[in-house]
Amino acid sequence: MGAIFHNQFVTFHPFLDGNGRSARFLSLYLLEARAYDWKQIVPIDRYYAEDRNLYYQMLQQNYSHNYYEGRNDTDFTPWIEYYVKGIRIILEGTFQQVELYKSQNILMNNRQVKILKYLENKKSVTASHYAERFGISSRMATRDLKQLLDWGYLSVMGQARATRYFMK
Repeated sequence: MGAIFHNQFVTFHPFLDGNGRSARFLSLYLLEARAYDWKQIVPIDRYYAEDRNLYYQMLQQNYSHNYYEGRNDTDFTPWIEYYVKGIRIILEGTFQQVELYKSQNILMNNRQVKILKYLENKKSVTASHYAERFGISSRMATRDLKQLLDWGYLSVMGQARATRYFMK
């Protein structure tokens, strides 16, 4: 229900700025009204914001521009699958974070989780690359990477600007 409402809301409320936010808020409100009250601890919006192009592509699905001539009887299956996948991925990540925190008293931020996944396939990362990748200051990037180093997830080579971080 939340997925279809979300899709339909952006259909008849087609503003360039704000309608996605409103649609996500209202669809989560509908889920909350049906006793799915986890939006206070699980930021579902994060999934859709990570890849805006895919989000817009999934919303459009080559639908007719005219609601009454083709869009009202649309097959919403691809959109619903995408919507539910987003909820599942965010919930799984949240549960992993809770378990990590319970077992090791470590609470990673989203950037740290993503960079560890990134480093599974890449050799290394620098603080400047990390900062650029996530649009944060170099100071914050260095802090994030130092935490991962302190927690035993990364090893380091080099000094100052030449410092590179590797998966252990």
